[in-house]
Amino acid sequence: MSVSWDADRVEAGPIKDYAGDPHCRVTLTDHPTNGNALFFANRWPGGSIHIPISGDPTWAQFRFPLPPAHRAVRLNYRIAWARLFGSQPDPCHADDTDELGNCIPKYKEAAEDWSENVPPGLFLLWGKAGNCQGYLVTGPHDPAAYISYSGAETYSVEVPESLQTVDELVVAAFIYRQYPGGCDGANCLSGRFVYNSMAIQDITLDTEEIFNPPSLPALDHPRLFGANEQWLAGQEVFNNLPCYYAPVYDEGAGWGSVTNIRNMWDIYTRGGKVCNGEDPVLIEDHPDAAPYLDLTAAGNWNEDRAIRVLHLVRRVRACHEQGGGGCQFSLADIDVLVAQFIAVEIARFGDWTWENQGLVFDLGTLPPMRYWSMFADTLWDDLSQADHDTIAIEMGSRIDIFLQHAENHHWALYNGNNWTPVLSLAAMYWAITYYHEDPRAPQVALTALGVLWLHRDFYLPDGAYKEGLMMYTHVSFDNLRQINMLSRATFGESIDSVRWDRMPAVSQWALEFLAPDGLTVDYGDSWAKRGWATFMPLYMAMASELTGQGPATVDPCTARAYFNNRWFDWGLRNPFTIDASLARDWVALVEQCSAAALAGTYVTVFEDGGWGNIRVGLPGSTVTATLGDVEQRYEQADQTFLSVSAIPNTFPHTELDFGSLVWVAYGTRLLADLGYGSIDIGYGIPPDYAPDNNPTGHNTLVVPEALWDGDPSTNTSQVEDTPGVIESLNVSGIELLHLDGDAVYGRDDLDDGWLDTFDRWLLPLDGGHFVVADGFRVRADRPDSSVQEYWHTYDMLTPPAAVDCHYNSQHVEITLPDPGRLHLLPVCSSLDRYGAAESAGEIVGASLAAGGFVVDAPFEFLNRLGVTERRGRARWVPDQALRSDLRVFLLLAAPSEGALPAATITQDPCAADSCFQVSIGADTWELSFSGQDGVYDLLSVVQQ
Repeated sequence: MSVSWDADRVEAGPIKDYAGDPHCRVTLTDHPTNGNALFFANRWPGGSIHIPISGDPTWAQFRFPLPPAHRAVRLNYRIAWARLFGSQPDPCHADDTDELGNCIPKYKEAAEDWSENVPPGLFLLWGKAGNCQGYLVTGPHDPAAYISYSGAETYSVEVPESLQTVDELVVAAFIYRQYPGGCDGANCLSGRFVYNSMAIQDITLDTEEIFNPPSLPALDHPRLFGANEQWLAGQEVFNNLPCYYAPVYDEGAGWGSVTNIRNMWDIYTRGGKVCNGEDPVLIEDHPDAAPYLDLTAAGNWNEDRAIRVLHLVRRVRACHEQGGGGCQFSLADIDVLVAQFIAVEIARFGDWTWENQGLVFDLGTLPPMRYWSMFADTLWDDLSQADHDTIAIEMGSRIDIFLQHAENHHWALYNGNNWTPVLSLAAMYWAITYYHEDPRAPQVALTALGVLWLHRDFYLPDGAYKEGLMMYTHVSFDNLRQINMLSRATFGESIDSVRWDRMPAVSQWALEFLAPDGLTVDYGDSWAKRGWATFMPLYMAMASELTGQGPATVDPCTARAYFNNRWFDWGLRNPFTIDASLARDWVALVEQCSAAALAGTYVTVFEDGGWGNIRVGLPGSTVTATLGDVEQRYEQADQTFLSVSAIPNTFPHTELDFGSLVWVAYGTRLLADLGYGSIDIGYGIPPDYAPDNNPTGHNTLVVPEALWDGDPSTNTSQVEDTPGVIESLNVSGIELLHLDGDAVYGRDDLDDGWLDTFDRWLLPLDGGHFVVADGFRVRADRPDSSVQEYWHTYDMLTPPAAVDCHYNSQHVEITLPDPGRLHLLPVCSSLDRYGAAESAGEIVGASLAAGGFVVDAPFEFLNRLGVTERRGRARWVPDQALRSDLRVFLLLAAPSEGALPAATITQDPCAADSCFQVSIGADTWELSFSGQDGVYDLLSVVQQ
């Protein structure tokens, strides 16, 4: 149910007659800020203030059919304009007092009896459709004795247990003898001037599927990841992978090469490459077991290694339990290892940190909850009672907080963002481990699985994830995948809260915005992360296998794009959490996609998520692309890439960055975002805040005069909570991207907005070059403005010489040969660990109104980790303030400064309203625009 109000499921009343004019006391009002809300009147709504207030019941009834096999859990209602002070308000407005100063419902209907002391608040009548028996009245509920205005607030009430499993729930929200005058602190209202007691903006019912899984966790331990027989059988697929050897193939895991899954699995389980004859025969030669056998692990602790020892212990014991041969080590060997392992690990139990946000159960709680759950589960029969108590008491106290978070709808769980899977996974590890030993465990599992539904729609229909690429998509998906793994193994079913059908599209989105410099695109609160430290995009592409729905087909070029940026052995160090779908012959699959298949121009847009890019493959352009033996990362040097953000700023962790660009050419980032800085600062910019949230910190259009009260530390070029539009267009046979920013730049916001139109077009030209064209108009009620475009680059305080480059050296020198062009010369390659840049860029600009580039001094800011970062900045500035303008920028790139072709942009008389000629060497394109009253539209792009 929402503000559309289904007439078949909503009734309201009563009908009251005043002076021969019957009317419903609940009115559907198209309020300017509350939409079609249901307003609960307390008198005839069309009369004067002298019409008395009636306290007779006013109600709205809602019917909620329950989905099959679901139970009703929670009613949520959103209310504005609350004035519910009960039948005897105290304190009250001076108008509502008698001669002795006592509070009285002074303006009430004289014929009504208000002597019953009805407490302030909303009441709910609950019942079953078609049955007048067994109804319940609960309340008073919030809001109570509270004054609210147009800003609606959401309240939640648990459904009475006796009505949770009805076929159709009926709920009537009603008020009774609620005088609308009273005081909320120092804010007092006279009942005489209040016509409505509240407005219901929407009402929803949360339901959940009744938890009746096909199976429950095994009675015996270990039970995490399933009972031993099924757990062990699921790992056999890795032993059947083919062997690959040097020098033709990587024998392990590298940067930008196909990971040798067979070898890495054997290293992290058996202790050596079985294919290469390195399988340890003696347990003291196993690299993970040895530090515990000689006790050096006590002073050189490593969590991944400790988890692998648990895997080793379980694997060998399960092998012997199943009566199979080839168990690698004897049970006696394992018993010696277990004794030493327990002694070392229990001794450092107190060294663990159990939270990092001060919430007791938060993001920092997952690592210890996961580890000690696996520890207790794997070694259940080996631990003393004292050891069990030590672990159980600490973890149990954390579980109490988790349950409190759930009961209180704490934001840590109920924001539904990337925190929710993290906290749910921590709870699931504990719940399964103690499922048959602790009475809280079944409820903890149910709660952990239930809150995941709040996270469901962070994955959008087009494949984008709401909170940005890295790190939030990784935080979300990898934890969801592990929860699903635990659920399938112990409860016999996948988690339905995840939109698995969208995951292949999410994979493509993630791979598209891993730019060809090997860094992710960092719009919003994200990192420009180097490569993939997990298998997230591959797992997403194989979602049908993760859920047991059948085999998945992975496109060879999808696999190649992933492994081009694969980062060493991350994601493989914990063999418990590696899914069997990863056991593929990736080498053979990747070889099916040749580098030639990556040639050409590709335009991609994710309209729901607001992401777009143009990628151009130009094989044979660089020397860098020919480097390496088995690494494929270098081949990306033969690409250029331009991405743009139209991410709705209504999404969590987003910024006011509509139109912002990231430009990569030949292995290096020429235009950069500010990345993971402050969160939710809004309009603040220096000196108050880092500029990453604001348009002034992005490669986009900025209105410098758009300030709050002239304060230089604010800028409202873009309006908060207002999205723009991104789309792909075909103009003159050229596929391009178009952004409509009219709304986000303030067309409809009379307080903060400045522009009524803003369009940005991005189009590719031959040779890997791009054109960015901007058209805008200042709103009629605003004065002329010196609207500017900002351009940011990576900058280092002490840039290295080219011979001193390292893969994390990112510096671009900005020079200004003339006011119409910028030179961007990076020093180091992002793809070659120690290589100099094989990339150069130039931005050539032109506009209808006179203007040019200026270069500002580099600036510094603190990222979210408190680390100082620097950016260079240039701006296109008009010579004088103006009403509108049309600007064309050519983003020109080449593998070296000397290879940059001569390029110009000139205005050209033509049949259209405005034309620009863009010339690159001997090639010329004419861009034609219509331009009525300063509103521009791209009509054609014709090569001359």
